Amino acid sequence: MKIGVIVLGHGSQAAPANKSLQCIVQQLIRENAGMPIEPAFLQFAEPTLSQSAASLAAQKVNKIIIMPLFLCNGNHVTQDIPKLAAEEAAKYPQIEFVTAASLADDRRLATIVMDKIGEALA
Repeated sequence: MKIGVIVLGHGSQAAPANKSLQCIVQQLIRENAGMPIEPAFLQFAEPTLSQSAASLAAQKVNKIIIMPLFLCNGNHVTQDIPKLAAEEAAKYPQIEFVTAASLADDRRLATIVMDKIGEALA
């Protein structure tokens, strides 16, 4: 089974703000050689989720994991992303679409926050 990943961020009209997601995706690609990983943005920027799904479909993946890079489980995570994932699944019935949990409930975030507070104090 060939698995592809879409790392999905919110997106911004300010192009420099979108570079963070691109950097994360590049790091993931370096660390997971051979696994197709695509960036996507929910709003205001490209590639869109649909464009990234099309790219992975062209690479003949059997499964696409959508990784929402969101810190809160708001409407985008609970409503918008599942709706878009279902639309893509309808376009590509030969591909299984799975949405990973957002970062919202990951306890490791507290450690990162404390590290950043410590950096600010230094």
